[in-house]
Amino acid sequence: MSRPALLEALASLAPGPLSVTVSVITVGTSAVMLIGNDPERLCLVLANSGADAVAVSPDAGVTITGGVILPVNAPPLAWNPVDHFILPGVAWYAVSGTAGAKVTVISIRRI
Repeated sequence: MSRPALLEALASLAPGPLSVTVSVITVGTSAVMLIGNDPERLCLVLANSGADAVAVSPDAGVTITGGVILPVNAPPLAWNPVDHFILPGVAWYAVSGTAGAKVTVISIRRI
């Protein structure tokens, strides 16, 4: 059985097996790591899946006023190496103005 077309397209960027992981991270008023540095990651998607705005950044010192804001019900942020160079592979952090915010993290990486 062949791989789905989307995975084939990604495989053309980086031949080899790929894995997809999905996780939901709880974010509060102190910065937390959403995902660590991974030079094998080809695509990264961050979506606000909670009820409060979240700020994200590759800077571990992200603040609610010093990051990229992910509003509630907004489209997700997505990075790939063709359009965004190293951004999919670096570590990403998040913070919220309230406790209990949620960020869904989808990662596609070569294994």
